[in-house]
Amino acid sequence: MTNSIFNPKNKMIKVLSKLFEFFRIKINYIPLLDRWILSQLIPPLIFSISAFTVVSVSVGVMFDLVRKIVEFDLPLNIALNVLILRLPSFVVLSFPMATLLASLLTYSKLSSNSELKALRAVGISIYRIILPSLFLALVMTGLTFVFNNNIVPFSNSKADYVLRSSLG
Repeated sequence: MTNSIFNPKNKMIKVLSKLFEFFRIKINYIPLLDRWILSQLIPPLIFSISAFTVVSVSVGVMFDLVRKIVEFDLPLNIALNVLILRLPSFVVLSFPMATLLASLLTYSKLSSNSELKALRAVGISIYRIILPSLFLALVMTGLTFVFNNNIVPFSNSKADYVLRSSLG
């Protein structure tokens, strides 16, 4: 068990534990209000990303793959491989829409529960309340850039190669 990944002497485990400890400490410096609003933003964001991705994949790739399965006898495992390889290009399209929908859902929920009124009553400005949403939008913008620059071109070219090599 000397080469095991779970060996405490493993450098990767040490680096990951230090990284986890760093983020655990840094997250305590985020003000409680921001952590609370971010915790309200994350579940609708995940739901929105998955919903927009499913809809766009079903419209964008599924019909083409089903046609190629029927017409050209494309094997199902190759079709699933191409579908998974094309997924990042659709995920990246859903990031901006999901961020907008998550912000709208979160702030409408806070408004309907009169939590925005309570925050305004204790003297917190609207600009301070929307700051976590702007931070999330910046993070999603960076994530979109990374996906579009690095992941999407590689996965699309790999999907084209797999599709061309399987169809001949």
